[in-house]
Amino acid sequence: MYSIIVSSIILLNGLGLAAMLLVSVLSVELSMKSSVERSTEVPMQQSQRTPQATDTPELSVVKQSMRAAAGNFLSTLRSVLVHSMAQGAASAAAVCADTAQTLTAQMGKQYGMELRRISLKARNAANVPTKREAQHLQVLEQMRSAGTLTDSTVLWDSFERDGVRVVQMIRPIVLSNGVCLQCHGKTGDVAPETASILNKRYPADRARGYAIGDVRGAVSVVRPVQ
Repeated sequence: MYSIIVSSIILLNGLGLAAMLLVSVLSVELSMKSSVERSTEVPMQQSQRTPQATDTPELSVVKQSMRAAAGNFLSTLRSVLVHSMAQGAASAAAVCADTAQTLTAQMGKQYGMELRRISLKARNAANVPTKREAQHLQVLEQMRSAGTLTDSTVLWDSFERDGVRVVQMIRPIVLSNGVCLQCHGKTGDVAPETASILNKRYPADRARGYAIGDVRGAVSVVRPVQ
């Protein structure tokens, strides 16, 4: 883990602008705990939080490992961002677009899982959700509108992909403070210098216009099971 943090910080050297773009995600991610189960038998467009049968001991171990991987991933990413913020805002877009994606891939490989950040308004093409993931995100939006989305919300899914049964964990990313709005807020929330950099790097940027309490996206963890 230390080697990953060090290597990531090296990648960040001289790329100080990134924390602004990602801190909005991490400020909420690190507080998430799993508590909400979602039946995989219900079609995604009609999904409800229905009781599931008790997990087998094997599946419980799998889920615990997924939670641990997500927690370590977010902690490491936060360490990288803290280092980046100390360097200022001039290169944040580069870190958000490049270094964060590299770190995500590195840690996914380390844990033998697929780690991604996904959003219905993805700023980076690597974070565009699949059709199934988009349906998960829509459920989170519905829960927010209904007032049932909490800091402990986690959605679970299980399905076959390329002939392999996988389990997926979805942790919502909710914008929780004003720092998030420095890169994801409305026009008056984003500084002109930041807006200029974002416009150049992301000409078709859709990841702005958010307010406190909005669902920015989610962290997805996928792992194959027997």
